[in-house]
Amino acid sequence: MLVGSDVYVIGGATGLNADTAVASASGYRYDTAQNEWSSLPPMPEARYACSACVLYVMGGKSASYTVLSSVIRFDPASSSWSTMTPMSTALEGCGSYPLGGCFYAAGGHDGHNYLNTVEKYDPSTDSWSAVRAMGHVRNSLRSSAQSMKLEVNLFDALIARAEAMSRGANSGRGVR
Repeated sequence: MLVGSDVYVIGGATGLNADTAVASASGYRYDTAQNEWSSLPPMPEARYACSACVLYVMGGKSASYTVLSSVIRFDPASSSWSTMTPMSTALEGCGSYPLGGCFYAAGGHDGHNYLNTVEKYDPSTDSWSAVRAMGHVRNSLRSSAQSMKLEVNLFDALIARAEAMSRGANSGRGVR
């Protein structure tokens, strides 16, 4: 994730597939001005398939493959991690987007189902609230705040078009 002019890489997994993945608690900061990488202190819990937004890391899977609802925040000034209020749903593969001083966790997988839910986090109150769900389930979302609305609306329109085309093909009529 990009914060100011620095790039942060947090968590993730080693291994080539989900069966051999080993969750990581490591993190790194790339200083673009100095062209240097530095290590961050380890996260309190190793995780992969997590989402990160404005130095907040949410959800993902633990080293024991448990889907997480926990949220942690990295403070570059003190070089430390803080535990925040967890999401209401444990999620892996959700997308996160900063917007208007808050951020949104969209879609993902709760360990059983793919979801279309969206939760809004307000850092000023350290609280989560549900907002209107997306039109379709999504997993492994990646985007920027500027394109969030466009991406979600475009994806919904493309799915609706594909569904309409499928119905048209099945009925012997094409869709224009």
